[in-house]
Amino acid sequence: MDIKSLVGALAITAQAGDLDQNQLILLTAAGTIFGTPVFGDDPVMPETEVPRTFLRVCFDKLDSPQSEKHALCGNENFFLLKNVSVVPSVVPGDEPTKLPFLFVRYDSVLACTVGSIDYK
Repeated sequence: MDIKSLVGALAITAQAGDLDQNQLILLTAAGTIFGTPVFGDDPVMPETEVPRTFLRVCFDKLDSPQSEKHALCGNENFFLLKNVSVVPSVVPGDEPTKLPFLFVRYDSVLACTVGSIDYK
């Protein structure tokens, strides 16, 4: 399974049943990213309106080219997360950087899981 398929499968899992309070957790070379996946068929919310407009203007689409329903919002190279926390790997112990949304490149993901972690 390639990383794009793994991220997509875990993103859907994070939204299912008892796991709906969990986030997608991504390990990258720069640090660990925690966020809520945005899917192409999700309703447009205030926190995702700007990045979705960016996708539409720059790429003339909102959704991934995948034909599946509930595909991650993005394109073949990246996907969109909302309510993001980034914990840098360079300075462990620092407070996470909070971002309203973040585009993540699939090729920057080294490992991923689903979960919920509290900071301090």
